[in-house]
Amino acid sequence: MPKIEEMYAYISSDKDTDDEGIVGFQSPRGHGWTPCVGADMDRMESLRPMVELIAIRTGKTITLTKFSTKTVLEVIEPEGIKEYLAHEERARLIKALDHAEEINGFLEAGYIKEDKTPKEDQIDE
Repeated sequence: MPKIEEMYAYISSDKDTDDEGIVGFQSPRGHGWTPCVGADMDRMESLRPMVELIAIRTGKTITLTKFSTKTVLEVIEPEGIKEYLAHEERARLIKALDHAEEINGFLEAGYIKEDKTPKEDQIDE
């Protein structure tokens, strides 16, 4: 994969408010939105037919813009994320255990009744 030195984006603008936004479209498989951005003109040309349809449907002016100043704001290392997630998972487990102890206390005190209704996966057919 080549090094990314510049980015391109199709940008929609509102004439009345000077607001701008990245143009995007619903993924064909319904898996969220796809932003109309890329690191080379081949990608931008492949998005152009969709962008033209969006311009027609929305009635908005869309510009192809190039960004070429690269500033690294943060470096996210996988090991740091794994440590964070492990810490977060431990915190969730401790919270769940505390909650379970609290529920057991309520059961023992008679404040709540245990639900003895079989769950779907426990029913023999």
